[in-house]
Amino acid sequence: MKKTNNTLVCTYRKVKHQYNKYMKHLEPKFGKANVATIKKDDIQKLRQSLLSQEKSESTINGVTQLLSTIINYSIKQKELKLINPCVGISKLSTNNERERYLTTSEVKELLSHINDFRELLFVKLALSTGGRLQTILHIKKKDINLVRGSVLLQDLKNNSTYTGFLNDNVTAMLATHIKDLRADDYILSGRTTRLSDNAMARTIRPTLNRLFNKGLKKDDRKNRVVIHTFRHTFASHLAKPMIFQ
Repeated sequence: MKKTNNTLVCTYRKVKHQYNKYMKHLEPKFGKANVATIKKDDIQKLRQSLLSQEKSESTINGVTQLLSTIINYSIKQKELKLINPCVGISKLSTNNERERYLTTSEVKELLSHINDFRELLFVKLALSTGGRLQTILHIKKKDINLVRGSVLLQDLKNNSTYTGFLNDNVTAMLATHIKDLRADDYILSGRTTRLSDNAMARTIRPTLNRLFNKGLKKDDRKNRVVIHTFRHTFASHLAKPMIFQ
């Protein structure tokens, strides 16, 4: 019986993960589209948009596969005489994994070049917790525990939560910043609606490019510094003292 329950839980999580993937990546673009009007070019534009948001190749392949499955289902159910526009679109290579992380001196250099408070808070939270872009953007005032110096984080990729711990510097920043916020306000937007991924990326990306990416090709994923590099940096420095004060 326990095995059955575990199987059901795993199935539920997979279904919910696919639903979340659809709502996040496909519904805004194709939610109201007629299947017959979807072209290969539309799918390629979606993939380019996801790449520009620094989504991983595996994530983009998963989104493309989900769209293909939905279209196949629609074709079968409605007996449409169509060829799935996803057919012939190759998967993106997932062999070129990111390896870049920031050294202690690079972190200090980055922080010294950030003048915007919100951008600085985001970077410090990402470096302190290893949270993904969306995870940091989803933090609300009620998720912060100033006494413990901790924050409740959402792992949206796996539909779970976990606790991150903050150093005194970040805790002090938050203590002042969230003082006048309501419990359900997102700390980076200061209101009940969160910042979009693109809004935050557009703010930080120019600084990263200026400091670390000069002369690198855009498809050089191993060496380019991007927002996800903060997650790699967190993992790389886990065994070391906190890398900023």
